[in-house]
Amino acid sequence: MLEKDHKIPELDSWLNENKDLINTIKKEKKHSINIQIDFEPATFDIDNLDHIEVEKEFWYKSEGTQTKILEKLRKTKKNEFNYITDFHGLTKKQAKLNLDKLLKLCLEKNYRKLKVIFGKGHHSSKNPELVKIVISYCIKSRYIKAACSAKKNDGGIGVIYIQLV
Repeated sequence: MLEKDHKIPELDSWLNENKDLINTIKKEKKHSINIQIDFEPATFDIDNLDHIEVEKEFWYKSEGTQTKILEKLRKTKKNEFNYITDFHGLTKKQAKLNLDKLLKLCLEKNYRKLKVIFGKGHHSSKNPELVKIVISYCIKSRYIKAACSAKKNDGGIGVIYIQLV
């Protein structure tokens, strides 16, 4: 908030004259209600993901996003995530719905770094479907600035780090 600066007399004068206004703004900020955003879920066919190849690493950045943002996301430490969730055991449909809810919640709370854990799919009967769902979601969502698989010691391709806009 605004603080006194003894080097700018005009500012000091204005701050003194507007103490009530400043206090009102501070109170409003403390008691502000989270504004609901018009959230648009990512759209893609969850039953048609055969075209997605699951490799050992995943990197994605939206158009206009600098590569250094993606590199910084890859180096995120465990205590720097605003939200961590685990999708182990979910169906494809449940994972997609949970991603919708997760992104909406995080955007409303102004969270920007997420960690989604879902596993590598070793116990799946066929392809690692949750990996494909999360990767597709990252690519299709307009709210995701960058995403990458975790470091090998943090879960590799079975964990995705997400940077929201």
